[in-house]
Amino acid sequence: MRKFWIVLLSIGLLVALAAPVFAVDVKFSGSYVIQGYMESNRNITDGSPVLPNGAVVGQGPSDSFTWQRLRMQTDFTVAEGLTLTTRFDAMEKVWGAARSAVYPAGYDTNGYQTTGSAEAENIKFQHVYATFKTAIGTFSAGYMPQTAWGTAFGDSSDYAYGPRLRWRLDSGPLAFLLIWDKYEGQNGGYPAGLQVDQSKDKYSAAFLYNWGKGSAGLLGQYAKDTNSSAGLSNPGNPDLGYKKEVYLLDPYFKATFGNVYLEAEVIYVTGKLREWENAPYRNTIEYSGLSAYAAAIVTVGPVYVGGAFVYVSGDDAGTTNKIEAGIPGGADFNPCLIAGNYDLSRWSAPLGQAINSAVTGGALGGTNGVGIADIFAYQVFVGVKPTPKLDTKVSLTYLLLDKTPNTATDYTGVTPGVNNGSDGAWISKNVGWEADITATYKIYDNLSYMVGFGYLFAGDAFKGVNPNLTVRDDYLLTHKLTLSF
Repeated sequence: MRKFWIVLLSIGLLVALAAPVFAVDVKFSGSYVIQGYMESNRNITDGSPVLPNGAVVGQGPSDSFTWQRLRMQTDFTVAEGLTLTTRFDAMEKVWGAARSAVYPAGYDTNGYQTTGSAEAENIKFQHVYATFKTAIGTFSAGYMPQTAWGTAFGDSSDYAYGPRLRWRLDSGPLAFLLIWDKYEGQNGGYPAGLQVDQSKDKYSAAFLYNWGKGSAGLLGQYAKDTNSSAGLSNPGNPDLGYKKEVYLLDPYFKATFGNVYLEAEVIYVTGKLREWENAPYRNTIEYSGLSAYAAAIVTVGPVYVGGAFVYVSGDDAGTTNKIEAGIPGGADFNPCLIAGNYDLSRWSAPLGQAINSAVTGGALGGTNGVGIADIFAYQVFVGVKPTPKLDTKVSLTYLLLDKTPNTATDYTGVTPGVNNGSDGAWISKNVGWEADITATYKIYDNLSYMVGFGYLFAGDAFKGVNPNLTVRDDYLLTHKLTLSF
């Protein structure tokens, strides 16, 4: 009998403690993605010539793999106007690949997971933030996306998230935002005990205007990074302390006019990447970059035609103590199946990795969301939707480097007057043409299946500075199952 009363009282206590939770409205959303690739020649090389640095580059082996990811977002409505949001990714990995042995060995220098991260293969929470409405606006605080703005161009919400405080005030079609972001990785690669003073923050203000068939906005941002080191207290070590200040201006618009859809975005950045504490022995590194994107789509019945233009300024190897590279296209922006494709680059390797990774820094689609950079890209496409469930599309894209890339970027500026890098005698800026064909079918409203074929007619830009390097085209087959809920 005693056990009975203990059990009964325990149940009553649990019910009493859980009673407030029963009032919480919980909404789940997310996606499950499975994508397979078969790629012919990601190195874009043929034979085994020797590069100027002595490296031997052989023909890239063909790739064949399948990756997956479960993404789950939960919104807890605790009270009217008060919400807690969480998001995690689970079992994000290549099918059949060996699991990572040690955490956090899968982290790269930017602080997010590489393809072999043990945490990404298990459960990784990315977003946790509270949103609450007040008489003076809506506040959000916690870990949330830090780059989502305007169009998909320039965004990397797949991995670019972190501590953020945001205030938003809506007045009819107008909205005003104030945002404070904290960068991840406060130690900057050096032991915390060596840091005298360090802070990494972004401060943003934005205006939004929404109307029935479109929106426009303007984002202004100031980013600072103060990184002091122990060099001043230890003359035997170089002084690596610096201050970084960057200003960003980002206008965009998206609008529908009858059967015509237009969108565009421009990102201009300026400032100083490095202003060294030990200034007499290191050059100040100036920063100025421009990125631009525009697209138009005309729909007539089941047929749509359109075009897109992408420009991301490259770093001029002829300038001293200045970086001119614009903001890359980002992980959310995938103009092609091969060039500049985030998922493919992340799970495979940078395109033309012998040249692109080592020399251009992944301008044509580096790993982990570098995105397309140092580029002029011109694309035309046509699509047909014979039924509401089927969408077929053919696109042709021409890609051209903006600047012949630096073989090295000298952020230290140790010797005044020395160039930040040398482009050597690059053979060409011509990246090539890419033709893509995709067909997407909605099996259910929440379940779609895509098949695609891409062919890159590789240009001589992949020769880098070596005229003896033989370039070979690349092609791939891919299919993707996406369940959204």
